[in-house]
Amino acid sequence: MSGNSVFSLINLKSSPEHYLYLFRSKNDGLKLVVHQYVEEKESRKVYYLGFGHWDEEREVLVDDEVYNGKDGRMALNTVLATIPLFFGNCPNDVPLIEGSDSSDGFIEKCRRTCVKKLHSQV
Repeated sequence: MSGNSVFSLINLKSSPEHYLYLFRSKNDGLKLVVHQYVEEKESRKVYYLGFGHWDEEREVLVDDEVYNGKDGRMALNTVLATIPLFFGNCPNDVPLIEGSDSSDGFIEKCRRTCVKKLHSQV
């Protein structure tokens, strides 16, 4: 991925426990991508891929809120651009990718608060 399809990534930390990448979206501030070691399965390390808004004031990753910065596709492309970096560091390991919509209660919360109304028929 090159050109204007991704934001510039800053590699904050690389270690066997986690890989951290930071980028700034045009319209929505700092974003953090995390590949965090979770467990070993069948002799392979499993890493959880997390992504969200980096709250500088509280120094926490916020991954359960919708940020509508109008550059979502470019932000997603940037998150996906960390996958080849992950395999460059961990060629035999496994990334685990789940969305915040995998959590218990997400659909009900979305029905009450989501402006997109994607779950209105569920």
